[in-house]
Amino acid sequence: MKSRKSHRVAVAAVAVLLLLWSSLTVSAQYFGGKGAIAPISTEREATPELNFERISMSWVGDRHLEISFRVHVVGKVVGHDEALHIVPCYEEEGAVFTFPIILVNDPTRNSYYRRETALLDRDVYVSHRPAQVVVLEGKRTDEWVTYRQMLTLPSSVTRKGEVKIYQFIQGCCDLRQVAEYNAGSVADKRDLREGESTPPEAKPSLPEEKAQLPAPEIRESDVRFYRPQREVVKERRENHTVRIQFRVGKWDILPDYAGNYRELQQVEEVMRPLLRGADVTLLSASISGYASPEATEAFNLELSRKRAMSFRSYLQSRYGLSLANFPARGMGEDWVGLRRAVEQDHRVPNRWTVLSVMDNVYDLDRRESEIKRLAGMSAYRYLLEVHYPPLRRMEMELQYKVRDYSTEEAEQLIDSRPQELSQEEIYRVAERHRDGGDRRSYGKEFDIAAQYFSEDLIANLNASSAALIRGDYPLAWQYLSRIKEEPLAYNNLGLYYWGIGDEAKAEDYLRRATRVRDTRDEASGNLKRLHTAMKQMR
Repeated sequence: MKSRKSHRVAVAAVAVLLLLWSSLTVSAQYFGGKGAIAPISTEREATPELNFERISMSWVGDRHLEISFRVHVVGKVVGHDEALHIVPCYEEEGAVFTFPIILVNDPTRNSYYRRETALLDRDVYVSHRPAQVVVLEGKRTDEWVTYRQMLTLPSSVTRKGEVKIYQFIQGCCDLRQVAEYNAGSVADKRDLREGESTPPEAKPSLPEEKAQLPAPEIRESDVRFYRPQREVVKERRENHTVRIQFRVGKWDILPDYAGNYRELQQVEEVMRPLLRGADVTLLSASISGYASPEATEAFNLELSRKRAMSFRSYLQSRYGLSLANFPARGMGEDWVGLRRAVEQDHRVPNRWTVLSVMDNVYDLDRRESEIKRLAGMSAYRYLLEVHYPPLRRMEMELQYKVRDYSTEEAEQLIDSRPQELSQEEIYRVAERHRDGGDRRSYGKEFDIAAQYFSEDLIANLNASSAALIRGDYPLAWQYLSRIKEEPLAYNNLGLYYWGIGDEAKAEDYLRRATRVRDTRDEASGNLKRLHTAMKQMR
């Protein structure tokens, strides 16, 4: 019973991850009826022929689990317009933690994949992209894929779990589990060879072919920190969702109605810091009102407009704001938000029919009527109860200007209002704290800069340098993956690959870095240290 429950939890967790990936490809149904876990599919002509070997699992530090393996992809693993998801997971006491996946695409599927990922928000893509994408050519394949990834786990893990590798086939409109491979316990640190899923206890573990290069202790002198340029004008934009409850068909704001007091308190927490006089100047604000699709389209458009106007009047009277540069508009029924919610909720009755109606019925009033007729209104009642309330909201965009802060002032604001600081001001605070202190918290201010300036080269360089010094390689990769094509990042990329044991890539990137003027000295020293470490391992 416990094993079956663990299996269900594991597959559910994998399905959640793949649900994220449905935004990159097409929607997929991961569960059977009434929330049951979909069984391993037997509808395919053949299960993908995947042979796993050289599976290695090891802990790096207190919270980082690294796994590596080779997988031999043989035969017709995907059909026309299909994709194979190879999903490694670490499972422990009912909790499941998922590594980046290997995505094997049919050429047709890959064309869709490339088009849709190009339209995806960069931060979302970086957070959820696969470790590797393999594009198959021809009807059959015979290819080896090498996998090596590290995952940061919560401090509560016991480190006594096991690694499983799930396989899912994604078609045009479904996603089904086709296989499951148990790689064994992490505590055993076994090196499994081809054909050995769970070797007998009496059989000794085979030694690794090559000892792994130990991770270096990275010092400040091994990396560079770059001072950002000063912002001439510090203008900021903030977007906030406000969910005020209204009486049916009404638009007046009632602070004591249905939890509005708590929501208006949150509005207070947003507005008060922007009304500090000399520190912040509010330049403009706009409000967009949205409604759920009850009643007619015309009625809801007007209702959303009146509610947005009412909220604007509330802000004006509460905070003394001028109506100049303060537009309010009604957006009507939020079908986009509703479709997204239905796509992600497998419990919606007649889910696929509902999605089809949304996609093919363009008259919004008729669309609502069609959904009402499905299965005796069961789908509509579910949407009305579960997914309609979050649609009724205001989106508030605030634009403001902030004065320059001294280092002392920035130090006081970095925890409470970091969005008001420039990257250069954050750098000054980080510079003050870099000397001394706990190595595990070294340069945490650079993480803040990379959060608020995620597209900036300097922000990601500095944050990756600090993460490398702390020995946090997964976080370092998060920053480096955004800038890996930049020559200034080569030195840090070399140190990263050294840290995870890939000496070939480490050497390659460090050699490249020696040819970059800004990093020549650091890279030359790091390359010599790497060569020394490599000689000691031979």
